[in-house]
Formats: sequence, C-alpha cells, structure tokens
Amino acid sequence: MHLATAICQKDGKELGPLSALNITGTYQVGVDPAIMGVGLAIAIPTAVKAPRLELDDIDVFEINDFLIKAFIDYLDALANTFLTFFG
Repeated sequence: MHLATAICQKDGKELGPLSALNITGTYQVGVDPAIMGVGLAIAIPTAVKAPRLELDDIDVFEINDFLIKAFIDYLDALANTFLTFFG
C-alpha cells in the first residue's frame, strides 16, 4: 500500500507542523500487473483530480519508494515536479 499526503505551501505556513493526520478521502486505481512499479504514477494524478485540484496546485510531492523504475515513471508522469537535494 502506498500513502500520499499533499498540502500546499500557503496552508503549510499557516498550519505549521502537523501533529496528526486526517484522511479526507481515498482513491484506488488499477494498473496491469505485468507493468510493475507504475501504480503511483497513475494514482497520484487521479488522487489530485478527485477533489478538483490540478497537479500545478501541489507545491511538492514526497514520494518514498525503493523501485527505481517507479521513480522514473513518477518523473515522467509528474513532469512539473521538482526534486529537492534529498530526493
């Protein structure tokens, strides 16, 4: 299972460090099991659009996954996303 949390920079500055997490919705998508490691590349755009947001509304995505193939797919799927020094 993968868990993604998104918060915009403005809200982050107003809220400060969060001590709890509220899950406001869940979204499931399926991919061909023969294509391993691309689930998040499909799931992230779907999860962003479900509450009527766009990828450009999200300032930073933190993606933790050990599969380099998946990482490359994330970069392709989320072309406007920037990486930090730490990944």
